[in-house]
Amino acid sequence: MTHEQKTPKNVSVKRSDRVIERGPGESQRENMAQTNMARQPRKTVVDLSPEAVRQRIADVLAQVERPGMDRVLEWLENSDFFTAPASTQYHSACPGGLALHSYIVCRLLRVKNKKLGLGLSQDSVAVTGLLHDLAKCNTYVVQTKNVKDGKKQNWKGEIVDNWTEKQVWAVEDKIPLGHGEKSAFSLLKLIELSDQEIAMVRWHMGPYDNEKGFTRAAAVWPSVVALYTCDMEAAYIIEARKTAQSKEA
Repeated sequence: MTHEQKTPKNVSVKRSDRVIERGPGESQRENMAQTNMARQPRKTVVDLSPEAVRQRIADVLAQVERPGMDRVLEWLENSDFFTAPASTQYHSACPGGLALHSYIVCRLLRVKNKKLGLGLSQDSVAVTGLLHDLAKCNTYVVQTKNVKDGKKQNWKGEIVDNWTEKQVWAVEDKIPLGHGEKSAFSLLKLIELSDQEIAMVRWHMGPYDNEKGFTRAAAVWPSVVALYTCDMEAAYIIEARKTAQSKEA
């Protein structure tokens, strides 16, 4: 019976008639290289450029086989859908944020539709996922406001709030119909929707404004809940994580 011998460190190892010299620092260098690779952040959907998001949305909508989709694409291009923020401060509050949020919701809904067996067609996933927030289009404006920006020391040596002028996003909704209602109404002016799709868009904000109405719709179409949760997951998990990383940087 033979015993396998371990090769001592820092010695020559013969493999296939080739001699490989391992110096005292080689293992350390390899470990450092692997550590640096591990530290590099993995690219995700939130890292897409606004131009890339625009192209992906256009590609998805171009595959929808429904009369009037050309009007939808034209309407999006003529609005600020691809340049507006998704909110004033809560999630994706940056130029292009609305399009990014919509694309993320669509991706989440596609996965949830398959995993939960909701039975939505790919056209329904694309239409409701990408276009559920049309009510936000053409409502965001930039205003200058006095806002708190940390602390400062005044002339007396006291620590006080530091007020400064900053440009911030604000909402000026000239057609206040309600968010879900307005999104569904805007979309119905462009293409036909099924009752299920109307309900999904109408109630994608969840039970906040009308709990009984949302519950009743969810009982008829479980996909109403799916779009609502996708909307929340996109805003408060995926996009919020990116916002936190940007603040830390």
